[in-house]
Amino acid sequence: MSNTSQLLVGGDDVNAVVIDYGSNSIRYGHAGEDAPTLCISTSLGVVDEILKATEAMEVDDVPREKIIRDGNAENINGNAAVPEAPSPAKKTRQYIVDPLALVNPRERMEIESDVIVDGMIENFESFEAILEYALKKHRPIDPTHHPLLFSEPLWNTSKKRELLCELVFEKFQSSAFFTIKSPVLTCFAHGKSTGLVLDSGKIHTSAVAVHEGFCLGPTLVRSPLGGEFITTECRKELDKIKIDLTPQYLIKSKDVVDLDQPPKWTKKSNQPKATPSFHELKVRSVVEDFKQVLTVSDAPLVDVNKDNLDSKEYEFPTGYHSLFGVERYQIPEYLFDPTQIRSANPPQSSTLGVSNLIQNCLSITDPDIRPQMWSNIIVSGGNSCIHGFLERVSADCTRRSTSSMKLKCVVTAGGPERATERLFAPWTGGSILGSLGTFQNMWISRNDYEETGKVVVAKKCP
Repeated sequence: MSNTSQLLVGGDDVNAVVIDYGSNSIRYGHAGEDAPTLCISTSLGVVDEILKATEAMEVDDVPREKIIRDGNAENINGNAAVPEAPSPAKKTRQYIVDPLALVNPRERMEIESDVIVDGMIENFESFEAILEYALKKHRPIDPTHHPLLFSEPLWNTSKKRELLCELVFEKFQSSAFFTIKSPVLTCFAHGKSTGLVLDSGKIHTSAVAVHEGFCLGPTLVRSPLGGEFITTECRKELDKIKIDLTPQYLIKSKDVVDLDQPPKWTKKSNQPKATPSFHELKVRSVVEDFKQVLTVSDAPLVDVNKDNLDSKEYEFPTGYHSLFGVERYQIPEYLFDPTQIRSANPPQSSTLGVSNLIQNCLSITDPDIRPQMWSNIIVSGGNSCIHGFLERVSADCTRRSTSSMKLKCVVTAGGPERATERLFAPWTGGSILGSLGTFQNMWISRNDYEETGKVVVAKKCP
């Protein structure tokens, strides 16, 4: 390792980059900052093209927002790989990562949404394209002078950890690398090293105990109900009442109409034909936006007089607007009481609600540290931003608590009105950790990697 790299890894002024990835989005920014500078969807555009030999020589001239990748080669570096023997045609893959470039359709552009599956990197080529955009387009840096700190799910596999380590050192030539469990970072974001972390994300909701900076794996309890399930239920409800979910990219203009009156809008013309995957992405975006009307009731919905539930107005891209009442409480209630699910194919009867996840996690935690967990329940994840979510968790847990244990539901500094900060909790924890001088001897350096190989991640990253 060069003297420069040693200083970067061993000194107090390390300008590390923190990357927190999840099934729905990726957060990126520099350690020591208050919030990530980039938060983008894990869905990206992909265009496959077959080029003639003469055209293949000119692929360096493609627009900067496109990352070109040889579909038949492993060594991908942003330029078309040169074949050993002449070839009459060549397949290239263009990755469109920039959110602004995904606003409108493009010819033959498909949407790839399986980059991160169950919180783990599934498609490393596409993940590399996203990192390429973040590191070299969004806020250009030289990775050789910046250690990269990644979050990871508790259930991440050793193989995926090794592949990420290899990608960081081989492709991006980073000076150092580290990966750490997301629940631990969530605790750090709240100034704690011990607590019970409840995370409700896109694919599932989970609860796990963290003690002195380490996840207690056996205490992990998961439910398959998450943001994706809520989105699906919202769409079922909107389809049932025959709401037109035409996305914004198809709408040229719209007229103002009265409440519950049919929409009046004009369709755009002379634009590229959208692929089915692009159209589906935009329709789901409409449903995702509708989720802002959802509210979690203060008490179990079966005990609430539904006539007293307030309604909220919402306007769709077409201009149609209506009031939504009981349904905006019923859908998020499924997270807390899965027995209320009316789906044709409901989850198994053993599926646990949010409060039961916490209770079960506590029950399998060592009794000696159980009081610490009960007084440090930390909530994170996108679904925790649903209005009333935190209050319901706190109320349910209070009903279950005993006089000998003091309940404390930890929230983001500033109160519930800053709920979106819970989206960034693991990233914030990484930002704090990566900027600490006492952490700098923990990095996997380039020397470590060159001496031991990618298996070093198992030795240095617990």
